[in-house]
Amino acid sequence: MRLVLPAAGGNGALILKSGEIELARSGFSGAGETEVPLSFEPEESGYLDAVVVAQSSDGSEQELAVVLPILPPHQLLYLGDRQTDAAEKLASMLGRSFEVSTGETNDAGKLASALNRTDLVILDDQPAEQVSSVAEQQLVKAVQDDGLGLVMSGGRASFGGGGWHDRPIEGLLPIELVQKEEKRDPSTSLVIVIDTSGSMSGVRVQLAKEVSRLAMKRLLPHDKVGIVEFSGAKRWAA
Repeated sequence: MRLVLPAAGGNGALILKSGEIELARSGFSGAGETEVPLSFEPEESGYLDAVVVAQSSDGSEQELAVVLPILPPHQLLYLGDRQTDAAEKLASMLGRSFEVSTGETNDAGKLASALNRTDLVILDDQPAEQVSSVAEQQLVKAVQDDGLGLVMSGGRASFGGGGWHDRPIEGLLPIELVQKEEKRDPSTSLVIVIDTSGSMSGVRVQLAKEVSRLAMKRLLPHDKVGIVEFSGAKRWAA
């Protein structure tokens, strides 16, 4: 909890007590409005009757009776096998505000029981084939009807070719899980044969060259082109 003290000079301490037990203590100093944190680890959820004691450096004290709501830890269900000891790692990272457990996506009965006591589900890098259709429907219903939180994370197994496109879970997400295929136009190989004999001199050979240039402009970067010149005997010109 945090308390804001009005402008006051001097030093002192804030003490949080429950009965005769001191739960937390934090010092303050200086003039002006001051925010003072008081932290402690509750033993159980519920409502805690407590007293905040403002103790000044001159020995004077002021007390404020408070009732603190102690919320139970959030229940997090981890569904996945990408991380070894995932529950322990998540619990260590999130702290005492969460209790982390693991579950199976191919056992609808056990999953239904776990969802009834869960606040948040992490579906981590699971392909659609590893989640039974019944389990998927249970997840979707819990999110839509019961307010269950869902985090879907992962990589190629889920967001790549995981098979989630057009599945009920996809409708819950702000993205489309489509595996897009690369499109490439088929390559073209073009051979241009130009007659450079005497009968093609002048305007005729110029027209042949211009037509060749127009044809090559239609090609794509991955296409191939070759030019054959012949005048009695043929040879590659390019």
